[in-house]
Amino acid sequence: MTAPGGGPPGRAREPGPNPRNGSGQGRGNEPGPGAERHGEETPGPPPALLERVSLAALSWLRAHLTDFRLPERVTDPHVDRNTTLKPLGELAQLTLSTLRSSPPGSEQHRLSREMLDFAWRETGRGDLFLSLVRGEPHATYPMELYGAFAEAGLRHAAFEEYARFAVTTRAWQLCEYEPTRALGLFNTLRRMGVATHGSVGLGGTEAAEHAELARRTWLGGLAEPWAFEVHAGYAMTHHVFHVTNWGEAPAQLPADLGEHLARWLPPWLDGCVECEQWDLTGELLAVAACLPEPYARAVPVADAWHAFAGAQNVAGAVAEDGPPPVRETADTFLDCYHSTLVAAFAGVLAADRLRTPASAPAGTGAGTPAGTGGGGDPGHAPAPAPVRHRAAAAPTGAGPHAPHVTTTAPGGGRP
Repeated sequence: MTAPGGGPPGRAREPGPNPRNGSGQGRGNEPGPGAERHGEETPGPPPALLERVSLAALSWLRAHLTDFRLPERVTDPHVDRNTTLKPLGELAQLTLSTLRSSPPGSEQHRLSREMLDFAWRETGRGDLFLSLVRGEPHATYPMELYGAFAEAGLRHAAFEEYARFAVTTRAWQLCEYEPTRALGLFNTLRRMGVATHGSVGLGGTEAAEHAELARRTWLGGLAEPWAFEVHAGYAMTHHVFHVTNWGEAPAQLPADLGEHLARWLPPWLDGCVECEQWDLTGELLAVAACLPEPYARAVPVADAWHAFAGAQNVAGAVAEDGPPPVRETADTFLDCYHSTLVAAFAGVLAADRLRTPASAPAGTGAGTPAGTGGGGDPGHAPAPAPVRHRAAAAPTGAGPHAPHVTTTAPGGGRP
């Protein structure tokens, strides 16, 4: 898998920063169009559209569940992790998110539960992660993949015992990461309940360490918004996902970043829609649903949602870029699975935020443990806790993306 700080290889047409007025230049963080509206509530997308997009996406994914199956010798170093472990890890992350944010009893909830349980079984109920670290003792990607399962209450005691040891080693503490990936790894260890102090090479308290990591990223450092392009866009979306625990705790996003995103998401969305960058468009729509109040309802996303829905084919698939897939081919799954997962996540999360009263608290804090129930194995870990669903008066959701599995320096590519 690619590092959370990267994006897909640059396309022929990069999304521009401000297609509404063509400026693209300017003075640092000069507000984009609609910045004066960041304190106002704007009309959201129709709930029926969000429900239709998310349900169609989940249905397509369920129909392609066998394509997520791992090969028998998945631990063989010659097996491509990016076409085996990566899709399964992303399936786990995103179905955990849609499970939490969808109403219990809904079809979205049922499909999410089924696919998350499938992903856990494919890992041998966690045995796979122990096998991976036996072959690569200092690799971080097994923990990054495991994080979603651990937060779902699907745990493997022996692997977690290894993890608690690994983070105390100098090799772990001195490993160099891209800032956005380091931020994601910090959140992974928190989700596992493994002490994070010192685990990514920075001293000080956990809070100070996290703040320092967050300010070293493209978004945290408030890079000039007109410098937005595909790779920066994925780094930005993943900063938000890691800090808010994939949409679970919007209040964890600092106010200055909330205001910055409320100003600049509209032109960034316009640029991605214009260039038909649907995977990144979906992630930006998910980011809009992760913002704390008052910013979440101030970003005009209805037009982008209509365009995004138009990029979904009748079966529910969304291509990473370009027109909807017309017919299934041998390449359709790898071309579409990630964008379709993002469509499901963004749609469910956005619909959940619409059901939440504007006056309700924006989040419950990223440190609150949560499980999703089912699929546990008493021989591997304690029974999982029940799913924590985001109720109308007390939002809690969660959400997407498994990390890069490469053991070399994290580089570009879609997270």
